[in-house]
Amino acid sequence: MKKCTNPFPKHVLTLIFLLCFCAFGALAESADEQPDASPLALKLDARFRYTRIEQSNRPEKVDVTTVRLAGGIQAKLSSQLKMTLELIHTDFIGAKRFADNPAVPSPYPLLPDPRYTGLNQTVVAWAPTENAQITAGRQVVKIGNERHVSDDNFRQIPQLFDGTLVQWIPFDSSALKLGYFPKMRSIFGPVQQAKLGVFEFAFNPVNDVSASTYLFRHQPGASPSNVFSYGVADYSNLTYGGTVDAMFDVGKVRGNFTAEAARQRSLAGGSPLVRANYYRIGAGATLSGWTMRADYETRGSNNGRYGFETVLSDYYAYNGSSLVFFATPTNGLRDTWATVRWERGRWSMLNEYHWFRSDVGGKDYGHELDLNFTYKWTEHWYARAQLARYRPDARPAADVDKGWITLGYLLP
Repeated sequence: MKKCTNPFPKHVLTLIFLLCFCAFGALAESADEQPDASPLALKLDARFRYTRIEQSNRPEKVDVTTVRLAGGIQAKLSSQLKMTLELIHTDFIGAKRFADNPAVPSPYPLLPDPRYTGLNQTVVAWAPTENAQITAGRQVVKIGNERHVSDDNFRQIPQLFDGTLVQWIPFDSSALKLGYFPKMRSIFGPVQQAKLGVFEFAFNPVNDVSASTYLFRHQPGASPSNVFSYGVADYSNLTYGGTVDAMFDVGKVRGNFTAEAARQRSLAGGSPLVRANYYRIGAGATLSGWTMRADYETRGSNNGRYGFETVLSDYYAYNGSSLVFFATPTNGLRDTWATVRWERGRWSMLNEYHWFRSDVGGKDYGHELDLNFTYKWTEHWYARAQLARYRPDARPAADVDKGWITLGYLLP
């Protein structure tokens, strides 16, 4: 007799989560129509995404629909104390035509959206005063523009951190963050060592000008796979820097400007090669819903031996959506890109074009076009179409084409 190892349908857990999500969504929508002082609030996040990836150094194409279903509650236990509890389930529909583990050889390109079921945000927040809050548990951590620390929320499993964060407003137009997170839940699902300490102080010295300084200490530990990705086994580092953003008016045109600089140095016990600098400068203008902008970013190199790494970054906000440069080449990376953004009513568009080259050695890395169109037909429902097309200037680097079509629901 053939042994039955799983008496349930293959996607039974996804169906259960989907039914629960629909039921809670209906409750939430009805609650929105009636004023309610209830101490409980629902949090819901559903995302169905079709992905197609063609990569010239892989014989197979990614052709799959992945799913994220996350939901939970936020309970107000007192005027000073709140608790958030969320569950998350991710899955894919149909045959597994993608690789979700970079450590396992595969004919398919990598799509790091594996099946996963577990706790998402699980946080207790205490606000002893109006200007201070302490949050403890598994939570989203973002530093500044998310270049260095982010939840990388484009992925179906967001990057979350287990620890404690203190947020304080010491005076008007200022904010301070201080936290320590011994572990993190990665975008692949497993919990791993982080030993991440973060500090950020932001303030507005004058109207339309914001400035911030930050420091974070990240000690994930050594791993043989890091040599392949980052050039060193242990990229434990101390990174510190600052950012200035400014807005200004010239007639009807709204101008904007950004400048940022940072340094990355090794920690005791880490690789002595971890030593590089980071720079970014950009400016743009907005008129009648249109924004045009140009940016230049350098992820520097330690004389071709190590490149400035941003392993906790919001990858899809920088250096192209193809993720060809999720790890910095040892010769560093210089990215010059142009942005065109448009918003009108329920429609929005974000398009970018990137030119890549090395920081040392004068190598041309290629160019990339990114297109992004979003339509929101209600406060909670949205649809999005995205395309990324990367072409190298020299072989053996691979051509990469990625496309996504997303249907999503987000509450609140």
